[in-house]
Parts: sequence; C-alpha cells; structure tokens
Amino acid sequence: MIKDSVAYILAGGKSQRMGRDKANLEWSGTTFLESIYSSLKTIFKEVFIIVKKKEDDDSRYLEDLLDIYSPLTGIYTALKHTDKEFVFIKACDNPLVSEKLIFEMYKFARDYDVVVPKAPDGLHPLYAFYSKRILPEIEKFLSQNSFKIINLYESLKVKYIVEREIKKFDKKMVTLRNINTPDDYNNFKELLREG
Repeated sequence: MIKDSVAYILAGGKSQRMGRDKANLEWSGTTFLESIYSSLKTIFKEVFIIVKKKEDDDSRYLEDLLDIYSPLTGIYTALKHTDKEFVFIKACDNPLVSEKLIFEMYKFARDYDVVVPKAPDGLHPLYAFYSKRILPEIEKFLSQNSFKIINLYESLKVKYIVEREIKKFDKKMVTLRNINTPDDYNNFKELLREG
C-alpha cells in the first residue's frame, strides 16, 4: 500500500457529452465513482473525491477550491490539500484501475514533477502522479486563465510511461480508455464482455 502519497478522484466535470454525470454511471452493481474509490483504497492509504459542491458531510469529499470547470483546478485543489510530496490523480470517466501500472508509475514519482501514461491516443493527465513542487507553476497558469494541463508539462520534468511499458500491466490499455459519450460507454461494456 502507498502511504506517502494521496489519491484524488476528480468528479466535478459537467459530463456534457455523456448527458448525465459519469461518476454515477452503473458499473458491476455500483457506480463508476464507487468502483474507482474502492480500487484506489486497496492501493493508497488515503483517497479523496474532488467535486464542485459537497452535498453532504461525507469526509471523503472535497470542494474544488476554484469555481472553474477545468481538471487543472482539481489538480490544484489536490496539491493544496495534501501535506504529502506528491499525489495521484484519477478521473471518474473510466471505472477500471490497474494496480500494477500505478505501482510502476509510483517508482518514478519522487524524481519527476509528473508521471503520466503516453498511449497511442495521447497523454492521460488524469491518470498521473503530480509533485507538490509544481504548485507555483499551476498558480501561474491559472492566473493567466490557461487551463490546458498538457501545456503545463512544457516547463516541468515529466516521466512518460510509454505504450510498451503500459502493455506490460494492461495489455489492451482498457484502464486508459476515455468514456465520454453513451456510445463510448456501450462500446466499453461490450469490449469487456468480449474479454
């Protein structure tokens, strides 16, 4: 179990293309969000969920510090919240978590500002480790109303986990598959039914 880092699930998006909250999509008798939370709790001692507005007193939930719909503000909130050296960020748009891939990424987290998978479809900045060292850089971006996470990487020390490394732990890279639309959701379920 990872005790010197904290995991944060970003669940504050608008889910416009899905037409409903992705966090609450049904998955194996539960929801995307609860499935992710349960999986991460087997890996990390502490796991929190970042939302735009808390609806109850559940201590797992944190409110986003900024009233802007951007994943970058979620990363900012996580880094401001923790006293740990680095955090793991996971979006709620895919219910699957690869424990082995996360542990492989964790090996590099202390030596890099960011550890992020780089798959054929691009980077996956919401399945990544981020160092608390980068807070000033994020604050600079936010002050300039710049919210593209990948642009942030240009000034940071980044470890890219490339396709051949990912496939050692997730052969079909299903844990990195983005589920943004109803078609994506149905195709994802079909893919897993086919094994």
